[in-house]
Amino acid sequence: MNDYEVIERIDAFCDAVPRQRARAEMIGPLVLFVPVGPGWPYYARARVDERLPIGAADMRSVRARQRELLIPESFEWIGQTAPEMAAAALEAGLRVHAHPLLVLDALTAVPEVPPRVSVRLVAPSDPELDLVWAVPGVAFAHPGTEIGEAGVTERDKLAAGHDGGTIEMLRDRLRSGRSVLATASGPNGPLAAGSYQLATGIAEITGVGVLPA
Repeated sequence: MNDYEVIERIDAFCDAVPRQRARAEMIGPLVLFVPVGPGWPYYARARVDERLPIGAADMRSVRARQRELLIPESFEWIGQTAPEMAAAALEAGLRVHAHPLLVLDALTAVPEVPPRVSVRLVAPSDPELDLVWAVPGVAFAHPGTEIGEAGVTERDKLAAGHDGGTIEMLRDRLRSGRSVLATASGPNGPLAAGSYQLATGIAEITGVGVLPA
């Protein structure tokens, strides 16, 4: 498979995943994914069914609709399939953050698990699901890779505040196989977590985090 085919498959994946739990609204050359039910919000992006030029006015129209729906004014796209979106976003008053697109062909080595740490896939009925899900939240709230102070206390506080609907939505995704969640745990419970979501034969690795402590 050449680079073009890889990019097209990933672009199709980014359009398919939100449709699992969001309503798609076509706004000119863009599609806005409006969440249905509890869980995390999604983004707007370039349509895959019809590739049309995208300008600042199109971005402003979507932003107005996002404000109307009280959802984040968020856009995501792949540069190779929507090369004009960055300039349109800047002209529309958005900040643009570029991130590399990483593709894993094969796992060449499995690292050793530290002593007193166990690694497992998390079942939908796992009693520690809320704690596992809180770990990346703590990690993302403390950017960087240095060892920090946030640990199990912050994890437990965040887990206690989880919305029940979000956790049930996660259980449903785990039951259906649309998401897979793994954790590394020690004597005090989950210390690290990561997941992937599956659609169109593509798995996107998401939400990988370790308690800073």
